[in-house]
Amino acid sequence: PAYDIYYRANEAEDWTRLNDQAVAGTSYPLMGLAPGRYLFRIVTVDPLRPDWRGPVSRDFTAEIAGPDESGRGAP
Repeated sequence: PAYDIYYRANEAEDWTRLNDQAVAGTSYPLMGLAPGRYLFRIVTVDPLRPDWRGPVSRDFTAEIAGPDESGRGAP
């Protein structure tokens, strides 16, 4: 299977697709999102049938942290 990843800010009503192409793996970088708290959902898709949508995950929350400004860098 492949997946589409949707997100929205907690106060937003509309979902936005994060990925440009269906994701085949089990991880995806959250690059381009500003720091903050977001709701996510994963939708099963079939790249060979663009109009088909399968099961949808439960919504889940993730917090995107801002850059480390401590000057220490990563451990």
